[in-house]
Amino acid sequence: MSSWIPIQLIILSVTSIPALFEDPPHPELNARPVIVSIPSPAGEKSRLPNLTSGADGKLYLSWVEPGKNGSTRLLFSTFSDDAWSEAKQIAAGSDWFVNWADFPSLAVLSDGTIAAHWLARLGTGTYAYGVQVSLSTDGGLTWSDPIVPHSDRSPSEHGFVSMIPRDSDHFTLVWLDGREMLGGHGHGLDAEAGGDMTIRTNTLHKSGKLGTEKCLDQRTCECCSTSAVVYRDRVLVAYRDRSEDEVRDISIVRFGEVSSSQPREVHRDNWKNEGCPVNGPVVAKRGEELGVLWYTEGDQRSRVLFASSTDGAMSFTTPIAIDDGNPVGRVDLTPHPQEGWLACWLEHGDESGEIRVRAIDAEGAGGASLLVSRTSSERIAGFPHIAQVGGRVWIAWTEVTEGEAGAQATVVVRSAELVYPVKKGQKPTDSEL
Repeated sequence: MSSWIPIQLIILSVTSIPALFEDPPHPELNARPVIVSIPSPAGEKSRLPNLTSGADGKLYLSWVEPGKNGSTRLLFSTFSDDAWSEAKQIAAGSDWFVNWADFPSLAVLSDGTIAAHWLARLGTGTYAYGVQVSLSTDGGLTWSDPIVPHSDRSPSEHGFVSMIPRDSDHFTLVWLDGREMLGGHGHGLDAEAGGDMTIRTNTLHKSGKLGTEKCLDQRTCECCSTSAVVYRDRVLVAYRDRSEDEVRDISIVRFGEVSSSQPREVHRDNWKNEGCPVNGPVVAKRGEELGVLWYTEGDQRSRVLFASSTDGAMSFTTPIAIDDGNPVGRVDLTPHPQEGWLACWLEHGDESGEIRVRAIDAEGAGGASLLVSRTSSERIAGFPHIAQVGGRVWIAWTEVTEGEAGAQATVVVRSAELVYPVKKGQKPTDSEL
């Protein structure tokens, strides 16, 4: 059985002890952290953590926890001066759709305007729910009435939202939209009678005004998370596509204010699956380089793959496997503080699930992965998240432990402050001395 454990925050500080990875080809990408506990702002029975690197330069943590009379609350906190701020409530409701894989998120403009999204039911069906977004211009003290970004209000699925700053005044929202699934939510071949899942987008001005809704792909996987970044003057969205013969590989679609591109495969994994794996990709940006991380079972092998692009997702490098041989998936990706990338995923361990992190450079994955924490590999553990702000790398996840009270979980936030060796010919900064 499982039970809740007290929530704690972990900060990982680098010392001069040996490198984190074995025989690293690039030592500046590898530093061994020491764990220091700091209290977390999340309460008991909290879950579905998410990390946001705001355009205002701050780190945001959001999560949900039980409210009064069976309701659910969405809360957030920011990190500064080596401590989380007091938790602030964004919204609460008794009609929410709360799901281990379809979780709330925040996005923050450069002026500090915050957008928060969550999901509320649109009917009595299991997957009848829609997106609600609220805005705050005063640091989260007050919030606007909910805004629904999709024009459709049918009792069908609208979720798996990616929400990012589009520019200094607008947010872009991308979501899976089931309005064409007339027979209700289905998976694989069962969905044929009810139509296909689509992926759609809209913009939201910080004043609360919505733009024009667009459809980006008329047939996608039904319940894999989406991911989006702004690249130059366009938005790029990574998602799990779905072909007519049930191949569910990762695609990228690019769009601007006027037009959108045709979806383009990141790689031909040829994973044929008649049911949705609930395991979406992540796209991240580092300067002019894009990185994509995803889970696949193509060629009947479970793998977490990484590929990069330097031409705006027109082409990608040959993927490399970064997992440890038995991955669950549930991936996340962030730029490494100095160069390359940091990949985060859930791996099957000998007795439990394991949150793992690995550095990726131009030549491929680093040495041994870092075991961050053990948790359940079941759905209750949700998705781990990783973010980098100001040279500090943070990880958040839902931790599950054994006990007497039944299967329960709690948010545990961990962070890493990585101080790297000084490169040859480089003058050390104060933080490196």
